[in-house]
Amino acid sequence: LTAVRAIWPEKSTSITPDTIVFLATLILALTMRHPIQQGIESLFFGEVVKNHSLSRFATALSLKPELATLETIVMQLSEDFHIRRAVLALTREFGHLTVVAQINVTHVPATALFPPTRFSQPMVRSALAGDQNHTLFDAFDWAEILLPVAVREKQVGYLALAQPQDGYFNAEQVAFLARAADMIAVGSEAIFLFDAARQFSLKVAGAHEQERKN
Repeated sequence: LTAVRAIWPEKSTSITPDTIVFLATLILALTMRHPIQQGIESLFFGEVVKNHSLSRFATALSLKPELATLETIVMQLSEDFHIRRAVLALTREFGHLTVVAQINVTHVPATALFPPTRFSQPMVRSALAGDQNHTLFDAFDWAEILLPVAVREKQVGYLALAQPQDGYFNAEQVAFLARAADMIAVGSEAIFLFDAARQFSLKVAGAHEQERKN
């Protein structure tokens, strides 16, 4: 928890029964999507992320299951990889894409918020063949890598990242970022379910209170 509190030092956190259920659901969903042989803690890729693990992000999401946490995770990834620009967009109500995080990006083109052509694997601009492209690369001319955010093989958004200031993404870093995008996907779904359950609980409590007054 020390690493998590370092991200939000100004806020105190407490573990509730809802938190424990949320964390268990999050980790179970992640492990079902990507079987982990030696545990999440063994996922260290490249010099820039040698001291960081995906379990830290999972714990952060369990302590604070909000979209703001996803934004903080994108900010932390940008810091770790020395990336100046980043955009995370997720599908919310009515199937529309909504910008959840934008790092040093003042304007997100409308074309980037239409449902994009789906892609299932990370796309690195510098590794694409001359006849290959994606509309998101046109929308974000600064983006070097596009990562799909998918839940149960259904794409629900994307993460666009600029080129690292000190070079290019290597294969291990791309693999790590792909796992981080999966974590964001699982987290976004869990946040949606968590919010839905909380709203339902409030409605039930309100109905009971109304019955008591009557």
